[in-house]
Amino acid sequence: MSEAFWQFPARHGTPDAAREGAWYTSEREIYAKLQLEPAQCVYTYEHETTKRDRPRSLKMAIAFPDLPYAHDALSPAIGSETLQTHHGKHHKAYVDKTNAAIEGTDLADASLESIIAKADETGNAGLFNNSAQSWNHAFYWHSMAPTSEGPSGDLLDAINAAFGSVDALVEKLQSAGAGHFASGWVWLAADSDGKLSVEETHDAGTLAIGGKNPLLTLDVWEHAYYLDHKNVRPDYLKAVSTGHINWDFAAENYKRGSIWSYPSA
Repeated sequence: MSEAFWQFPARHGTPDAAREGAWYTSEREIYAKLQLEPAQCVYTYEHETTKRDRPRSLKMAIAFPDLPYAHDALSPAIGSETLQTHHGKHHKAYVDKTNAAIEGTDLADASLESIIAKADETGNAGLFNNSAQSWNHAFYWHSMAPTSEGPSGDLLDAINAAFGSVDALVEKLQSAGAGHFASGWVWLAADSDGKLSVEETHDAGTLAIGGKNPLLTLDVWEHAYYLDHKNVRPDYLKAVSTGHINWDFAAENYKRGSIWSYPSA
């Protein structure tokens, strides 16, 4: 099967950027380098390329998802600068490293959940850390919302059954997060019977694989809060858990009864 890539036309080349056969990974880079209109770029095909010679595909195997809200939507609990750095630098780096690790392997077309499971099974710590963190961060963005209306329906009933009240659950999330040593994640999760619990995972640990269904998560890595709250993690946890939990997202995950799927590319 042939593979399609953008290639600079040699007649428009420049010594530093557009020598014949030079490859670039985005149309934007082509236009910026040569100041060309899209119609001046040519589409070429390469057959039976080797991994060493093949240029990087324009399509990322694992998508880097957009934030589901504006960078300042969670302020002052989480400021715009924090979200821009956390999402645009930290999360993107995890996705980029995951894509680099799976390129040219039998995982290149696999789902992120399958990649995480395979890395865990084979003891590939580098791939596990980056793929799990890619998943955790995407799930975390959806676990928050600009405003929080509170849970209702079956989720509210399950919360009351497990914790006594929503306030008691929120306090437990805050306590678990504040007490978690070093970096990690705090989760609200459901077992196969729908019973809720608060779980903790360390570093890149994830509930993307395993026996429990994650409903929401809070990031307790320092980069999630340090610009806004310095080293006072409890202040961050209180601000987020009392004003920005996306209970609708948690309810959807609870109703579905299966682990949330990372968005495809």
